[in-house]
Amino acid sequence: MTGKWDLTQCCNHMAKVMLYPIDGFPRFPLHMKIATGIMRYTIAPVMLNRILRTNQWPDRVPTDTESLPVETGRDQHAVDEFRSAVSRLLNFNGPWKTSPLFGLLEKEQLIHLHRIHTAHHLGFLVPKYDNTK
Repeated sequence: MTGKWDLTQCCNHMAKVMLYPIDGFPRFPLHMKIATGIMRYTIAPVMLNRILRTNQWPDRVPTDTESLPVETGRDQHAVDEFRSAVSRLLNFNGPWKTSPLFGLLEKEQLIHLHRIHTAHHLGFLVPKYDNTK
């Protein structure tokens, strides 16, 4: 780990977020609904365009508390859950749920956005090599 989350935590978070456009986004408290509503029509379009254009997820972007990981140390299970989420996203034909921040996105935009988000989180992990073999 070079960041705050291990592989289990990263996979849990990425899988949850990846399924929001399919299963629905979490309900925010009123103050968050207001904040995301304002952002959706002001800075969010600029932010989304920059993410998709640069293929870079911005650092220190707050996330909803429902997607924060709590489990740790179950790497294989978490990787399997993440693979399942990827498969659902790639094979889903809609209708998509509307993002409270980015609005309704096209499938290709969603896939691109999730690839960038995944690369961001996995970029904080360094594989362990067994040098004894």
